[in-house]
Order: sequence, then C-alpha cells, then structure tokens
Amino acid sequence: MEGLAAELLSAKAEAQARAVEQVSLGVPEFRDSSPQEIRQAEALMREASMLRRREKYRDAEMKCREALNVAPKDAAALELLGDLLQGVGKINEALAAYKRAQKADPKRSSAERKYADLLMLQQSWNRLDPEAVPKNGYVAVLLSLLLPGAGQIYNGEFGKGVFFLLATAFCVFLLAWSPWGFTAEHGRHHLTLSFMLCVVFSAAIYIVALIDANVVGKAGGRRGPTGWEI
Repeated sequence: MEGLAAELLSAKAEAQARAVEQVSLGVPEFRDSSPQEIRQAEALMREASMLRRREKYRDAEMKCREALNVAPKDAAALELLGDLLQGVGKINEALAAYKRAQKADPKRSSAERKYADLLMLQQSWNRLDPEAVPKNGYVAVLLSLLLPGAGQIYNGEFGKGVFFLLATAFCVFLLAWSPWGFTAEHGRHHLTLSFMLCVVFSAAIYIVALIDANVVGKAGGRRGPTGWEI
C-alpha cells in the first residue's frame, strides 16, 4: 500500500509539473535589457515591494508585471510575482513564476527553494491522513456520554475504545442480571455491599471514559507513548 501511495504521489507531482509548464504568465520572452531599462525595472520593483507591505497585492502585481515588461529576465521580479500569486492562491502560476526565475538566474537559490517547498506543500495537502485530522473534545465527550468507548474510537484509540465498550457491557451485566445487581435488591429495604460495589465500579468506568475522551480529544488525538495517560 505504501508503495502504491508513493507511486500515486509521484505521478501526481509529475502531472502538476507538466501543468506548470503549460501555464502562461503573460510576461514577455527573455531578452537583454539596457542599463536604463534595468534602472526603470528596479524602481518599479521598489514600488511593488512597498505596495506588498501595504497589502495592496493587486497593485503590487501590476507593478511587478510592469517591471517584467521592461526587464523580462529580472529574476527578482519573477520571484516576487511568484510570491504574490501564491498569496492569492494561484498555485500553478506561482510555481511557473518560480521556475521562470530559476531559468532567468540559475544561481537564484531562493526561487528554487520556494518552488520545491510549494510543490511539496501541495503534495502534503493532497495526501489523506486520518490521524492528521484534528479531533473535537466536545464531540468525543458527547459520544462517551451516549456510550463509553465511542469517544475513544472517535479519537482514533480503537484498543482503548474496545476496552471501555467491553467494560460497559460487563457493568450492564453486573447491574441488570447478576446476583449482585438490581435483581438482588428487589423487594429489600437496604443496600448490600455487593450492590454498592457494582454501582461504584460502573460509575468509575463511566467517569474515566468521559475524562479520557475529553482530555485526548482536546489534545487533538492520541497522547503519551501508550495512549493511557490522562
């Protein structure tokens, strides 16, 4: 299963890489720029950076594209364009911008790192990991209120959940059908020690199941090396 999952992720990464190659950023093809054009692009980049700090992302992107129209091989402008596109959720376009920045300047390690990090992050988001889903402590408590052990199963602790389910079933048997439960008290006007012990034991199982479901649920899943720490 792990090998199949790895193959699927690899195939997905390759498919996304191909999709990135087909993205059109709407910027000119590479060409050499004159010193005057380079200075103009630098001024536009300073404006774009200032607009970005002010959270005016659309205006910053426009200035960045203006800089690229003047100096298409400006790797810094391409990288900033990637940052802005990533910020608005245009992932493939951002990857394409980072890739183009690497082509413009193969020594620009920051663009290469951003490309790799964003691609890996995309693969992590697409990976289904049930244990990574955060648990809700209130839901776990509610389930345990209805049936001790159900909250533990919801938290992902199946062994502990089965234990509490079996313990609950045993408590029901003790109270409902055993010679020490309610049937033994029928018609009597005093409580026996055995009946009181059955009630205390059942209540303890119920309360421990509630507390455990609440603590582990609020922690977001399993706790401790054994899973039994409360």
